[in-house]
Amino acid sequence: MDALLLKYGYALLFLGVAAEGEAFLAAAALLVHRGYFRLPVVIAVAVAGNTVADLVYYLAARMRGRDWLERRYGGSRHYRRVVLAMQRHGRWMLLGSRFAFGFRMLIPAACGAVGMPPATFLPLVVLAGILWAVPVALLAYSAGVAIGSGSDLLGSDQNRRGLELVLKARVLGAMAAIVSATATNARIMRIDDRLGTIEPGKLADLIAVDGDPLTEPELFDDPSRVVLVVKNGMVMKNSLATDATSLAARATTVGGAGV
Repeated sequence: MDALLLKYGYALLFLGVAAEGEAFLAAAALLVHRGYFRLPVVIAVAVAGNTVADLVYYLAARMRGRDWLERRYGGSRHYRRVVLAMQRHGRWMLLGSRFAFGFRMLIPAACGAVGMPPATFLPLVVLAGILWAVPVALLAYSAGVAIGSGSDLLGSDQNRRGLELVLKARVLGAMAAIVSATATNARIMRIDDRLGTIEPGKLADLIAVDGDPLTEPELFDDPSRVVLVVKNGMVMKNSLATDATSLAARATTVGGAGV
């Protein structure tokens, strides 16, 4: 599941938002705390998915005409009222369409059927997506709790810190355990501008391990499997082969604060 979300997570979010909406967006916002997503990207993908879905309904109704809309939605007891309201207040209704449960497909389709110009529809539907995605994502994200790593143990009592990641991986998943000790810790300590992720301009605090920690998190509890330690750009431990091909084949790099 970790690998699936890391590889296809945003694509799944896009499809989920286009098909359903809140559940997928809220779930993705919560998973930001576990390191699978970035909140600004989640919001952008949700807006894109919503826009594409509404464009499909709009263009289908626009190309097929009002007769098609009558056949498609004419059986709904709300249809006449929605079409009449669209003719009078179409722009405002489109802006609030994502919050109009039961009318989400009908409103953009009605925009196409009553002849709203594409130049008017497109910016309004993008704005409608933003007005929907931002508060929903922020509310879901704020409901989550950031889970960091560490304790108040000092000195030699910290000699099994790697075991903490192993145990946490069994509960949260391997990637979430790693993120809790790196990006989340840095965010909690308010030093994520310097630490937590491997990015240009940040301090080079990282390790390389002999294996794949996503499938074998137990390696964090085995010091012999930690083959490279770099702290603030200085190499503290290096048992890697010097051959670059061997390095790429043997090591997976994990960077951040607290590992």
